[in-house]
Parts: sequence; C-alpha cells; structure tokens
Amino acid sequence: ADATEATERRPVHLSVVVDTSGSMAGAGKIDHAQMAATQLARLLEPGDSFSLVSFSDDASVVVPTGPATASTVARQVGALTPEGGTNLYAGLERGLQQLTNTSLDGVKRVVLLSDGVATVGNTHPASLSRLAGSRVSEGISVSALGLGLDYNEDLLASMSDLGGGTYRFVDAP
Repeated sequence: ADATEATERRPVHLSVVVDTSGSMAGAGKIDHAQMAATQLARLLEPGDSFSLVSFSDDASVVVPTGPATASTVARQVGALTPEGGTNLYAGLERGLQQLTNTSLDGVKRVVLLSDGVATVGNTHPASLSRLAGSRVSEGISVSALGLGLDYNEDLLASMSDLGGGTYRFVDAP
C-alpha cells in the first residue's frame, strides 16, 4: 500500500460508567472495573477529557467531564464499593449526559464497565439498547466491557452494537 501522511490525533472525550452494585462484589469484578478505569485514564493525552459515573440503585457523577490525571482517577475509583441494585439505565444516561450539550470536539465515547445484570429502574433490554444508541447521531458511541462469568452478554453486546461502539468480555485484568 502507498504510504500515507501521519494525521494528528483527535481529542478524546471519555465517560467511564462503572457498575458499583452488589453483584460487582464477587469474582473480583469491582477490582477489574477499577483497574480498567484507571488504565483508560492513563491513556489520555493533553486536550482529552474524562468523566467517571458510578451506579447502583441510582447513578452519580464522581468526576465531572474535564481534564483528569490517572492518580486522581485511581483515587476516585479506589473509593468505589459495591452495594445495592443495578440501575444500568440511570448509569448509562448520566454517562451520556457527560458528553452531551458540550462544545467538545473530537471522539466522544462512553465506556460501560458492568456485568450487565440490570435489576433496578428501567431494566428492559430494548430500552437499554435504545438508550445506548440514542446519541450516535451526535457522535457519541457506547462501548461495553462485560465483567465476571455471570455477565449478560446479549444485553451488553446489543448496547454496544446500537451504540456504535465495541463489546468485549474481561476475564482478567
């Protein structure tokens, strides 16, 4: 193939959505999620932005969209503890909001770290998949990383497909 000119890397705006429900306590799932979120933050460069959302019975923004260092992210995700139910819809909705209505130019991606076992709020798989795809026209994609052997592969894969992202299973950190 002909050589191509190197292109400048576009800024990356990342919203990491971490499941902190009680089901994440087993099999090291929360540990894997914490490690993944920290590693993602380490890969960011100047000009990129990061946000962190956690969810169990409800969702909360732990780190709002902005510049973030890996040490700050590691400290914040290290404080996450699993408890309660799994309001996957609220978590994803908050993650999408972190990248919506902003003047961010570049790649916008939500990365969902979960076992995908929705138990609270809107748990309907079609609704969750529709939500994942609801911002694709705005350039926001959703990728999911399935954690633990009991993860809901069908749901997480569907959300990633409709969300314009990728899906992977994480069996080891």
